[in-house]
Amino acid sequence: MDTIAKSAAERAPASRRKRASKVEAAADKLTGASLEAAYSEARDRAQRAEAELALVRLQLEAYQQELFESERQSAWLAAERQGLVGQIAYLEARPREGEPATGAQSRLAELENAALLNASYIRSLESWVSRVEERATRAEAELEAFRARP
Repeated sequence: MDTIAKSAAERAPASRRKRASKVEAAADKLTGASLEAAYSEARDRAQRAEAELALVRLQLEAYQQELFESERQSAWLAAERQGLVGQIAYLEARPREGEPATGAQSRLAELENAALLNASYIRSLESWVSRVEERATRAEAELEAFRARP
């Protein structure tokens, strides 16, 4: 034992010195075979711990996947609920048969009519654009035919 360790051992309380001497005595008793057995046991414990860790990792991954699916389902349900809330608000805003329209209900009816008119206008523009595209295609074909003439 070197001098620093010896002086530290001398300064340590009696119970610690007694424990240290027991550990040293046990270490001295170990032979090569017992060291090999202790090493083998420690290696087996490490392998079991690694197997348990792998199992815990698999369980964690499964839990994370389940949590992700749950969150996705929850988001879908929230969106569906929000859609239903919007539909209910829309239906409540519309006047019922025979009831006079309130300001908000009449504004809603105006907006619905404007949306229908806009949709009709958009459809007419789309048909006009398709007719123009057809004419342009025919004109291009005529131009190609004209250029192909000798």
